[in-house]
Amino acid sequence: MHRHRCIPLIKSHIDAHLPTCHTVDEIVRRFNIDRHVLHEQFLLAYGQSPKQYIQNRRLALLKALILESNDGHVAFFYAAPLGFQSASALHNFVQRSTGLSFRAFKDAVLSGIFSDKCNHK
Repeated sequence: MHRHRCIPLIKSHIDAHLPTCHTVDEIVRRFNIDRHVLHEQFLLAYGQSPKQYIQNRRLALLKALILESNDGHVAFFYAAPLGFQSASALHNFVQRSTGLSFRAFKDAVLSGIFSDKCNHK
């Protein structure tokens, strides 16, 4: 199977627009690419699906924000920079992605337990 030419462009778009690029549907519409082709080609190129990539990039950004602030901010402080409309949406994302509550995730990041090399849920 040959690699679709726009896959690196799609990855770059996700990286550049992470707070506003939330779903595979948005990518499919923007790049006019078949959902199955996107999934298979992205997986082939990067070892994870576009959905997993977006999730992992958002978690990495959240970790970086937590480590930079390191001063007890609540979830609401981190929600907007990650593109979430509310603290509740961020809480739900962290719970679904890691199996941890936001507070437990934040504590794990600050203590160094939840590093970038950790496997997520």
